[in-house]
Amino acid sequence: MGIRSSAGRVVGLVWVLVLVAGGALAAAPAPTFPPDVPRIDRPLPFDPQKFTFAIVGDKTSGGEENWPVFDRAVDEINRLRPDFAIMIGDMIQGLNDEQDVVDAQWAEFNRHASRIEVPLLFVPGNHDISSAAAYDDWRRRLGRTYYSFNYKGCHFIVLDTEEARRSGDTPGLTAAQIEWARRDAAAMAKPRHVFVFMHKPLFIYDGDPGKEWAAIESELAAKPLTVFAGHLHNLTRHERGGHRYFVLGPTGAQLKPNSDKALGAFHHYTLVTVEGSEARVAFIEPGSVHPEDVATAEAKADRAVADAGLGGMKLRIHDDGLRVADVRPGSPAALLGLKAGDVITAVSGQSTAGLTVEKFAAIVKKLERSQAVLAVRAADGTRRDIRLDMPAAVPPR
Repeated sequence: MGIRSSAGRVVGLVWVLVLVAGGALAAAPAPTFPPDVPRIDRPLPFDPQKFTFAIVGDKTSGGEENWPVFDRAVDEINRLRPDFAIMIGDMIQGLNDEQDVVDAQWAEFNRHASRIEVPLLFVPGNHDISSAAAYDDWRRRLGRTYYSFNYKGCHFIVLDTEEARRSGDTPGLTAAQIEWARRDAAAMAKPRHVFVFMHKPLFIYDGDPGKEWAAIESELAAKPLTVFAGHLHNLTRHERGGHRYFVLGPTGAQLKPNSDKALGAFHHYTLVTVEGSEARVAFIEPGSVHPEDVATAEAKADRAVADAGLGGMKLRIHDDGLRVADVRPGSPAALLGLKAGDVITAVSGQSTAGLTVEKFAAIVKKLERSQAVLAVRAADGTRRDIRLDMPAAVPPR
């Protein structure tokens, strides 16, 4: 699946959801718990329009070795299941107008990003659009460079801080984009909240960039507003006119980490929860959200077997013992001659029928190796004994 088709389907899906959300909602009683339920009493959320979205930070401008950070963020976003996600720009390294190089960079990005399971929208960054040729490539490959949409009563505006490159000028907003954004902001009818996304944080710059943003900001000042940008690879929260402005850190781009989170130098992605007119913002470091199978009974059983000196073998409970489900080649269990399909029926004369894997491992661990003997029935019904003090049990160095 190419990026272009993915992006087209994302926009279509968002607009379909807008139409569905715009339909009449049946009145429902406020949720409550039954009487006398032990609890700390707080109101339950009662907003049928409540939703979440994720923001992925810069991936490039250095950090070529950090795809695992980006991939982990994508995995975690898939687990958290926000309604959609937006990437704040710098998807590719860019800065190169050779088409085969650009194609390869977008193909690399798509291999990683296409694993996401929610709609992913794009904000153009200075590495994505670094020249007039790159602007044209974006238009051919992805479509619009700036746009807006509505979702569950909120309004989203995506700006292109690189648009002026299309005519060879220095980066910035064009007069046409500023006028479009001002009209777009003025036309919205009492949104619950307005979210603005841009790659470069125009709101911290003096000169023309600051003036370009100020022209748009004046149309938004009286509305519930939160603004997100990237580019600087460092997290900072600003306040302007009673509104929050976030410069987001990277999700895999170059970074010199610092353990002091107040300095903003850490990889993260952002989760925004919208309830009523409020938007709650949280920053999540990749590696902090674990899958449901992070700690399974099977994994703990495998660890117990390994700790007993029989590593590389997966045991599962069987009718009359413990079945060898898998053996890793070259492992201690394989060197003893254990094979998938074997059933361990006894250990040093004690039946393994009814034993858990952990109990079996505890017995083996307590035995002297010279006394530990496994009674094994192979898949073909033949039987053999395996002594755990066999030389083959010691892996070669």
